[in-house]
Amino acid sequence: MELDKKTYTNQEIQNLTREPNLKECTFLELRNWAIVCYFLETGNRLSTSLNLQLKDVNLQTEVICIREIEDTSLVLKTIRMSKELKSVLQKYLQLRKGEAEDYLFCDSKGNQLTKAALIRAIIGYNRSRGVEKTSIHVFRYTFQRKKLKKLKLA
Repeated sequence: MELDKKTYTNQEIQNLTREPNLKECTFLELRNWAIVCYFLETGNRLSTSLNLQLKDVNLQTEVICIREIEDTSLVLKTIRMSKELKSVLQKYLQLRKGEAEDYLFCDSKGNQLTKAALIRAIIGYNRSRGVEKTSIHVFRYTFQRKKLKKLKLA
């Protein structure tokens, strides 16, 4: 089964997931790096990612709790964190701080990101890393392809 959607190449993934210099980078660069790593590791939708709160991330149990609305019902799901994603989120949360009810991915003032703001952030981040593909959906397609390759279907 071959996906006909554009995905990130291995080189683009390396460029996007390369850890920023934690002593010199800004909060926004660190946040964008964490978001990109999160998208590539989970394949979550934009809206799901924007609604994550700090309390949804449990670094001890390595689980992320996702709340989604399906057919007017709230559905709770859990995602196991890879060691790589756990490490990224630990570094991000050391700088992020905040209360349990705060949004995981926020603007520089701690407010929930809007879809438009997140899309702009990803466009700027990707381009700063030399990657011209900037669609949020490319992360989902790349995640899907990685999953299929692990199952040896692609």
